[in-house]
Amino acid sequence: MLQVCNLVFLFTFAVYNMLKVNVELTLATLSPLLCMMIVARLGAPLFHKYSKLEQLTLGDLTNSLTETFMHVDIVQANDAIPSFLRRISEKIDAVYSANIKLVLVRTVLFPIATFFTGLSYLVVLFYGGQAVLAGHLTIGDILAFNIYVSLLSFPLTALGIIMALIQRARAASERLVYLDSQTKEQTHRLAASSNPSSALLSIRDLNFIFDTGRAPVLKHVSFDLARGAKVGITGAIGSGKTTLLHLIARLYDPPEGTILFKGQDILTIEPHKLREQMGLGFQSAYFFSASIRENLSLGFSEPIAQEKLEDSTRRAQVLNEIESLEGKWETPVGERGVRLSGGQKQRLALARLFLRKCDLLLLDDVTAAVDQSTEQRLLKELKHVTASVLVVSHRPAALEICDEVLLFIEGRIADRAPYAQLVARHPHLFAELEHHAP
Repeated sequence: MLQVCNLVFLFTFAVYNMLKVNVELTLATLSPLLCMMIVARLGAPLFHKYSKLEQLTLGDLTNSLTETFMHVDIVQANDAIPSFLRRISEKIDAVYSANIKLVLVRTVLFPIATFFTGLSYLVVLFYGGQAVLAGHLTIGDILAFNIYVSLLSFPLTALGIIMALIQRARAASERLVYLDSQTKEQTHRLAASSNPSSALLSIRDLNFIFDTGRAPVLKHVSFDLARGAKVGITGAIGSGKTTLLHLIARLYDPPEGTILFKGQDILTIEPHKLREQMGLGFQSAYFFSASIRENLSLGFSEPIAQEKLEDSTRRAQVLNEIESLEGKWETPVGERGVRLSGGQKQRLALARLFLRKCDLLLLDDVTAAVDQSTEQRLLKELKHVTASVLVVSHRPAALEICDEVLLFIEGRIADRAPYAQLVARHPHLFAELEHHAP
């Protein structure tokens, strides 16, 4: 800002002194500079357009390269190296093309600015020279005008560079404005429920659809989860099981009055306060590029005592593996946990949930990547947790520890009973579900 003020002052000082010497010569000298500013103004949209295109194509290339390197084993296993090289080559060509267009605009605009500056000097010499021969001006006046034109050319050239930078910054900022413009999570001010449930979690006639015109994902779902109870959810892929967990944790907003937590509509609870009381475990556990200790401490404002870390990882059946690592708790897990196996990720994710001491655990096939003996030990730990548990699974061992199992078919609760009774009622369906279980 200070630099811009300095440029404005320098420009004003030069024009004021030129007007004091000769008004007509001043106007004639400023005409080419005015044309330069018009050209710069007309070229600004082009500079913005190609700056944005260059950043978009570069971002696309970076994303593709990151995906390829992160999943290079899948690329190699499917012998897809030629197709990926072709795909990357196309994106490189797109970046090159965008850069060439941007350079072309810059190459055209900057020489034009220099041309008009030189034209101002020519006007001073031609028009001012005639005025000197006519006796209206002195040679000293012409020399002063040349100095003033030099003073003018610097701020105008600098202004052109600043405009170019502004257009580039504007193109970059537009990519962030979209995120900032999205509706932030809010606490809805609704009337209190007239029939609060004594259950920890109560689902009342829940219907949910992602987009208008598409079929509902959940249809008339209703059930209660008592404090300390364990309820299983099973069903074919696409029957709405994972969507239900996301709605309970308010990763999506459910319809008003359909999900009550501790007798209160979850839409009236601040999202972070709601999630403080819940632990959501996904089938695919995500880990940040940090140490094991830092990933386990995710969400905690203060350092966690070593005893608690060891206890949670022991319950998650992963303590011995951590202790066998060279760096132990400070071992970096790599980008997205690339140095960990699928089973290690799932067990560390469970350890993270055990640390949180939640009132409600929402588990989505969290034992899918572990062997049967490890799964049995994990389920034994889950069976003795004091929190209420809602577990989505196809695996018999996980459903057998539940007090009740809900069978989902096409977004509806088709049946509900302890696992053994459900299997007896729907033997063919459960045989198919177990066959497709991970």
